[in-house]
Amino acid sequence: MSELIYNGKSYYEPPAETQQALHDVKIHTFRYYPQDKLMIASDMFVKEFHCEKYFSNTPQSITSLVCSEDAGKIYSIATDIDSGKEKVSLTVRSQHKNTTFRVTVTAAKKDERGRTLECTGILENINEYVFSSRLIEALSRDYTCIYYIDFAKDSVKPFRIDPYINKEYGHLMNADGNYAKVMSSYIKNSVDGVDKEVMTRSTDKTFLLEYLKEKGLYIQDYTAIHNGKTMYCRMKVVSLSENDRIAVMGFADISTEKVRELEKYAYIDPLTNGYNYKCFKDKVVAKNCPGFLVSMDIHGFKVINSVCGIGTGDDILKEIWNCIDDELTTGNIAGHINGDYFAIFINSSSNKDIIDILEKIKKRLSALSSKYSIPQILPYFGITRWTPDNKIELSFGEANSAKNSIRDKKNVWYEFYSQGDATKLIQEKQLEDSFEASIKNKLFEVWYQPKCSPESNKMIGAEALIRWKQRDGSLISPVTFIPLFERNGMIKKLDEYVFKTVVQQQKKWLNEGKQIVPVSINLSRISLYYFNIVDEYKKIIEEAGLEAKYIPIEITESATADNDEIKQLAEEFHKAGFSLHMDDFGSGYSSLALLNTMHFDTLKLDKSLVDFIGNYGGDRLLDHTIALAKELGMHVTAEGVENKKQVDFLNHLDCDSIQGFYYSKPLPLTDFEKNLNKSKVEVENPSVISQRKKTGNENPYLESLEVLVGSFHKILKVNLTDDSYQIIKFYSNEKSDREGYSDHFSQWLINFADAGYVHKDDVRVFKDSLQLDYLRKYFDKKDHPLRIKYRRLTNGEYRWVHLEMIPSKNYEEGRQLVMLYVQDINDSYKALLDNQKELSQFCNRDSLTGLYSFHYFNALCQAYKNEGTVSSAGALYYNIKGNNAAIIEFARTLESNFDSSSCFRISEYEFIVLNLDCSKEKIESDFESFNNKIKSLDIKIMSSGKFWKKDADNLEDIIDSAKN
Repeated sequence: MSELIYNGKSYYEPPAETQQALHDVKIHTFRYYPQDKLMIASDMFVKEFHCEKYFSNTPQSITSLVCSEDAGKIYSIATDIDSGKEKVSLTVRSQHKNTTFRVTVTAAKKDERGRTLECTGILENINEYVFSSRLIEALSRDYTCIYYIDFAKDSVKPFRIDPYINKEYGHLMNADGNYAKVMSSYIKNSVDGVDKEVMTRSTDKTFLLEYLKEKGLYIQDYTAIHNGKTMYCRMKVVSLSENDRIAVMGFADISTEKVRELEKYAYIDPLTNGYNYKCFKDKVVAKNCPGFLVSMDIHGFKVINSVCGIGTGDDILKEIWNCIDDELTTGNIAGHINGDYFAIFINSSSNKDIIDILEKIKKRLSALSSKYSIPQILPYFGITRWTPDNKIELSFGEANSAKNSIRDKKNVWYEFYSQGDATKLIQEKQLEDSFEASIKNKLFEVWYQPKCSPESNKMIGAEALIRWKQRDGSLISPVTFIPLFERNGMIKKLDEYVFKTVVQQQKKWLNEGKQIVPVSINLSRISLYYFNIVDEYKKIIEEAGLEAKYIPIEITESATADNDEIKQLAEEFHKAGFSLHMDDFGSGYSSLALLNTMHFDTLKLDKSLVDFIGNYGGDRLLDHTIALAKELGMHVTAEGVENKKQVDFLNHLDCDSIQGFYYSKPLPLTDFEKNLNKSKVEVENPSVISQRKKTGNENPYLESLEVLVGSFHKILKVNLTDDSYQIIKFYSNEKSDREGYSDHFSQWLINFADAGYVHKDDVRVFKDSLQLDYLRKYFDKKDHPLRIKYRRLTNGEYRWVHLEMIPSKNYEEGRQLVMLYVQDINDSYKALLDNQKELSQFCNRDSLTGLYSFHYFNALCQAYKNEGTVSSAGALYYNIKGNNAAIIEFARTLESNFDSSSCFRISEYEFIVLNLDCSKEKIESDFESFNNKIKSLDIKIMSSGKFWKKDADNLEDIIDSAKN
């Protein structure tokens, strides 16, 4: 206590530290001496009310501090204390700031006669409590249950409570009113299973305090079971105090509102505000009259999204919808399926009428391109005739088939469905269905086409080519199945099959003491998009005990032009020991710049260039192309060579090898093996890494700081030992005086992320990857770079950047130094993401139903197996019987009842619905509900089942158990 002297007498008050602590929670102190009629205000009291410190002639002298209406309360406090009461508490309104206070006076010291000599007094600012009562009154109009929450005391008090809730949980509130206990009981017994987890998180005290501190308001919708009925509820929490420890929590029944909302979502497309696909189908069926179904798509719409941004892309989709809607007369219907994919029904029997309407839409869309200054909007349409006795899904599938047949034909913008399309679709489906069995039974055969030296006429290499043998001995041409497998993603598995077969055969020949030549294999563009492709192939080579130089990798010219990551991929293949061939040069982009920018060892000239031999222009083109390739140190192979004239010409131009019918057609294994045993084989030490001429700095870490400054947007030199850093270069829009930056590297990272420079979805990765202790351990054990990608705020927009940390070359004793570089990769990385998205559509979707495929399911299972145990998982299994129409109808019924991301077609007639982190009750309820649903369908269910497990070792076990 601090001693005070007033009128020659000693008094006491709390020390300054105590006063400040109480002031921080809006509590002010004073001392009251009844016998001296003196009140002494604390320093914080004086500061708050701008008043004197000493008030003699109390209580009269202090009535000026309160509203005139509350002056009588001040006198009553003094009277009660004088009469011997130990404690008096009243609320009064201050003249200052119109604030409400609770005044509490407590007797602290009495004389031998029982008279109070000294009192302690406190004033609590309770303005928030007054505000809360007003807020509660406002909430009570819409919320059936309202509670007052004091997070500091972990208490809950009801203001208004529903009779059912009072019956079930009132005893908990009346007992001790413990907030955590009340909420835990409510969630456990009343919240629907699927929402228990989200409500547990949403009502967590720590979470709410943090959220309310920033936002002041939190709303969460959920489903609950009240009186045996399922209802939609809304929880609203409002902060009532500046320190966010006090809040009001309200609960409302929003079932009516939610049903209206769900009905809208069921039929209205949220982007265009027009009909969605479900509504489109229902309205066409209800119309019950014949007409034409049209499937519409836009060529290369992802380019518009990349160039203009997603926001502008959405605006353009709305405009496209308006153009379609405006051109449709009464009786015609349109719907937005997703993205740039639309459905149209035209009530007409005339092909000409259809074409006229679609042509008007096409012209309107062309005008949009000028309006937005964007790439040309080019629609293409698939059309089929529909009658009410046909299944609409099946008919719309016909329209899709017709549309897909012209997807790559920019000069054809519409196509009517024909029976030939149906035949092709069935044939492709049969090929897909027999793929796995053919791989397993080795019906895919590897044939070999020799590559020969035009100078010596001896074989110096070969290319592995795939042939698909049927059980009757006939062969399916690669022209038939390769494009199909590239579309559905099966090509990756086929690529790997060919690679393994060639590796094993080469190793077998070596073990038998035979001379071998390099046998190249083709790698499809789809396989190139798998980031671990090099590691996979390297592992296969190492397990076989074969050197990678004997298996060159061929990549088509068009694939190198489409893939921005090809340079890095080429370097990884080279490091693994593979040589790379650019295949089909001249058939696609034919950019000579590719020769200088792509690190390939061999250039393979396409047959289309060889066919021009004898034509002056063609001769000159080959002359200069081969000369340039040789100047860059590349080996040159010519494909499709068929006569001696071509061989002599290419030999004259110093072409290294020739592949074509002049020397040999593709040979089955036994015939090619005979050639290996002949003397006409020239065994060379195959070139692994090309001797092509290089330009520029060969140091992968770019030791020259001048080069770095030109290439990167930010460069830091970081001392991990003492947590310091030196800025070498800033982003152009950052201040060079380091304003706002901490002297410590770890604190700078936190400031940088918390200031909003890092996208909120990337903050966690950013902080975790660059945490100081982690970096110290990382670079203590490793000497290779640490790399992350994140979105960084630059000039008002979030752009993808690449951050790389590299151990410093001048690593000093006792100082852990690294260089940090940041580079903008926004355009190339977004293009990569778009390509991956497009790839996933090829690889992951079943071509007939559009559901996720067996191959995607396998990948999903492997991913979860690698990550560890799945906390809980359940599955529904169905085995049906029927034709393609039945399969499609069953798939659509699955999608309409479950999230499409959880539905899989795992074989011709087998389907599963996979649900992760769900309850057993949810699985059983879904199974019963869906079984009732499919009873009305004309589909035969051969078998079905369900299974749920809390701690799943792997997903395959869940599926197997559901089957059984």
